[in-house]
Amino acid sequence: MGRKPSNVYDYFIRLEPEAGRKGMVRYQCKKCDKQYASNATRLADHLKMSCAPSFQTNQRIRKVIGLLPSVNIHLNGNSQEAEASDETKETDDSSESMAATVASLVVPVPSPDVYAAAGVETAQSLALKRSDHELLTNMLESEGELLQDVTEVLLRLAKLSTCAIADAMAEMKLQGHLVDVNLVRGYDAPLAMNICGPALTVKIMPTTGALVGSGSYDYMDTVEMGQVVVISSPARSTMAVFGELLATASKARHVAGVVTDGRVRDVHELCRMNFPAFAMGTSVHGECGATTIAEINGPVLIADCVVRHNDIIRGDINGVIVIPAERAQDIATRAEIIADQDNKIIEALNEGEPVQRSLQRFRASRNV
Repeated sequence: MGRKPSNVYDYFIRLEPEAGRKGMVRYQCKKCDKQYASNATRLADHLKMSCAPSFQTNQRIRKVIGLLPSVNIHLNGNSQEAEASDETKETDDSSESMAATVASLVVPVPSPDVYAAAGVETAQSLALKRSDHELLTNMLESEGELLQDVTEVLLRLAKLSTCAIADAMAEMKLQGHLVDVNLVRGYDAPLAMNICGPALTVKIMPTTGALVGSGSYDYMDTVEMGQVVVISSPARSTMAVFGELLATASKARHVAGVVTDGRVRDVHELCRMNFPAFAMGTSVHGECGATTIAEINGPVLIADCVVRHNDIIRGDINGVIVIPAERAQDIATRAEIIADQDNKIIEALNEGEPVQRSLQRFRASRNV
């Protein structure tokens, strides 16, 4: 008698990637033959809802790096031990290696507010910790399809403000700021609305005139965990391209957020579910047949910047910036240097040092 399955992937058959869709690995349930994209949370939900109601998600990997406490977890009024059972401890060597790799990428978060007393958490530091925690958690719950260097650069960029990244890109003669695309107002904790992830691009066109496409709005069913949905909207459109329904689907799939040069609606619901939305405005109207999906994962023009599939999107309360995927490592390195210099300047200014002297000391190799 074989061992009882202890990992979500034990219940599924790995399928070969579809032609022309590199990296889009799918899994087929051994019991009912349903297929899903590689997303451990989605696979686990399927098991719990239909084929294996008694299945419990393996929390062991996340405990290894301290993302989950070793205390009782209360779900629906029932207390369950967070400790994995003997069966779930049979996680394979690849999972152990993955946990060790991600743990090695965690670095101390620099103090973002020098005015705060020692030991006091500021809104900025809490936002940074939330961003890191969610990013790490989502990566651990996936099978690690992103290459290690991509995972590392995402973690590094998630710790940097968009301002530091923009300064680094400016020094490299790169423009990535999505002008006038800002966090929607209404969140209880806007500083915590951080996004950092690869782009899934959606091009929306008006249905008037010659139709360039007739795509379906079910593109959300193909989005991967950790991605940022980037939507190009028709110019001067008064219709929203994103609202509560798509946000609910995004939240269930652990999408990082949405960015659009158009409008969003159902703002109260978006804020209530803490789903980060960055847009040029809001609307009360849905698309109402006025628009159609022209292309998925093709290049789109957002606020005079070209955004390609899998370019990295970083957004915070300052705004949104697009980072070319092939330059991400260099940009992260330069932005880290800039952030470190700025922290030293702030420390010197707090000690009463003149501004000019502080800038000369720590920005000798940079223009002010």
